[in-house]
Order: sequence, then C-alpha cells, then structure tokens
Amino acid sequence: LSLYEASQTIPLFRYITYILLSLCNYFAKEFRCEAITHYLLSFLLDLHYPFYIPSFVLYL
Repeated sequence: LSLYEASQTIPLFRYITYILLSLCNYFAKEFRCEAITHYLLSFLLDLHYPFYIPSFVLYL
C-alpha cells in the first residue's frame, strides 16, 4: 500500500498525511519527510488493519 493509495482510500489518513508532511517539512527540512510519514502511516494502517502483514517490518 503506497502513501498515495492510503491517503486516497481513507479520508482521515489524507488529513493525517497532509499534517505530518507539513509539520515535517516545517521542522525538519533535512530529513526525508516522505519516508518518515510513510513509516508512521504504515504503522497506523497496521493498527487499523491488524490482519495484514505489518508493512513497517518490510522496511527494517
């Protein structure tokens, strides 16, 4: 599940994505905001859909 797909599928995640990216871009310009936001969204999606394989594990 990509970051875009997640944000399009669930309206709440669209706002979460926007807020997280905005905060990240404002406070931490040198960090990879897309990766950080994707990690957090993956974690939230895993809580929302616990029957899926935890997607953040795949990035470790």
